[in-house]
Amino acid sequence: AALHRAPRKQEAQTIDDLFKPPIHLMFKRSFAEARQMAMEKKRWIVVNIQDEKEFASHTLNRDLWNDPQVRDFVNAHCIFLQFPHSHHEGEKVVQFYKPPSLPAILIIDPRTGQCVDTLIRPHLDKDDFTEKLNYVVASTSLD
Repeated sequence: AALHRAPRKQEAQTIDDLFKPPIHLMFKRSFAEARQMAMEKKRWIVVNIQDEKEFASHTLNRDLWNDPQVRDFVNAHCIFLQFPHSHHEGEKVVQFYKPPSLPAILIIDPRTGQCVDTLIRPHLDKDDFTEKLNYVVASTSLD
C-alpha cells in the first residue's frame, strides 16, 4: 500500500510564504507609540531589527516568530516590533541601541527605555530567545 500525504490547508505555497514577516505578531506603529502602549499594558518591548540581505533575518520569520509557543508568549507579555535596519524606525533603534550585528533582537524596558538584553547570532534560536525572555519577564515586574 502506498503512503500518501494528506494535503494541508495552510501549507506554504511559495518560498516567500515561508519567510514572510510575522504580521500577526507585529505592532504596526512607531517605537515611541509601542513604548507608550507597553507602559499602559505593562508589557516588555521586543524589537527585531532585520537586514534583508542576511538570510538569518528571514529564518527568524520562519523559525522563531511563527513558532506557536513563541507567538503566544510574546503576545501575552510583549509589544513586538520588527523593522528593517534601512527603515527610519529601524535606523533610529540601531543608532540609539547600537546592536553589535544584524539581525538583532532587543528586549527593552518600556519604563526606562533601557535595553535589558540583546540577542545576536548565534543566539537567535527559539531556546535562547525563550530562555532570555522568560528570565526577564519572571525576574522584573513592570508594576
